[in-house]
Amino acid sequence: MDSLTQAVLGASVGYAIGGRQMGRKAALWGIGLGTLPDLDVLVSFADPIENFIYHRSWSHSLIVLSAATPLIAEGIRRLHKLDASLRPRIMLMTWMILTTHVLLDSLTSYGTQLFWPLTNHPVAISSVSIIDPLYTLPLLIAVLWTLIRGYRRPDGRLTRSHGATKWALAISSLYLVWGLGMQSFIASQVTDELADRNKAPIKAEQLLVTPTLGNSALWYILAISGDEAYYGWVSLFDEKDTKIEWTKIARQTELLGEQKDRPELVRSLVKFTHGFYALEQRGTQALVLNDLRMGLAPNFVFRFVLADRGEEGLKWRQPTERLPREIGSDVVDAIGARMFKKP
Repeated sequence: MDSLTQAVLGASVGYAIGGRQMGRKAALWGIGLGTLPDLDVLVSFADPIENFIYHRSWSHSLIVLSAATPLIAEGIRRLHKLDASLRPRIMLMTWMILTTHVLLDSLTSYGTQLFWPLTNHPVAISSVSIIDPLYTLPLLIAVLWTLIRGYRRPDGRLTRSHGATKWALAISSLYLVWGLGMQSFIASQVTDELADRNKAPIKAEQLLVTPTLGNSALWYILAISGDEAYYGWVSLFDEKDTKIEWTKIARQTELLGEQKDRPELVRSLVKFTHGFYALEQRGTQALVLNDLRMGLAPNFVFRFVLADRGEEGLKWRQPTERLPREIGSDVVDAIGARMFKKP
């Protein structure tokens, strides 16, 4: 998710666990450690596809972060000259800050390589948007209160900010549970509709149900059927028995040629999309792959020029090129219009 969300989540977790021992310093460590895994964006690779698929890999691995936790926690304890008896609590605080970051990221469509290096297959549950103010706001309010009033009294007790932080974590966690529940509910409805050939004559081999940007009320539905993709939307404000209006996208997978002839990087990109991709030929030469999971169809966030087509067939680009985003400020208006079924 976005950096602000990860920072306030880390601060809230840090203060909830270590606030009684460290006061506001626990929240500040939470901000720092909650941001730490995302600093992998500062590592630039030779190819845009590598930047895409290697983000949220080793830096977001539960294995790597668990291994690094004792060293980081001991450094925090010694820096603040805390008693050795507090070592388990500081270690728990550090581990929880780091792991809640990557577990939250795994709930998005982009996904997270939680078990790197055992596998580089990303976990992408797709139950929460990468930006969702309803999730972030309770944590943000609690963190601001903590930073202003989160000190220890002379008797060792904390101000009410400690309780507020726990409440904010509870509310935000329940919101994630809500998202998982709604995703399951809508997926069940969509599956039933797809099974009824009178409602949707689509034989879906793969199905993605994920919230649209910034909310959990309007859901983006993506179905893969052979060499075609179909997308539509389901709103919690739709009237009962409202049918999904499907829009077809030709995937044109044959443009990639035989799998054995594709560069390893292209094969990795196809695998990273979980099969939710489509190809298009721009003009007479450029071959573009669109990741169908992110963006507001038919304008997608991640699009890569893989090759150029000439008289001798495909000439693979080295490096490839990521095309700029084409999503404008009207996205929010479009989401709001469909959510409430306005013209």
